Amino acid sequence: MKAGGKRRTATPLFIGRFILLRFVVDHIAQHREQH
Repeated sequence: MKAGGKRRTATPLFIGRFILLRFVVDHIAQHREQH
């Protein structure tokens, strides 16, 4: 196995976490606006 293979697998995970984090932040922002 090459070291580059691990890096390629970790990238989608990082992007997935970033999208999930933004989704949560947006959800909290909408919830605060309702109150």
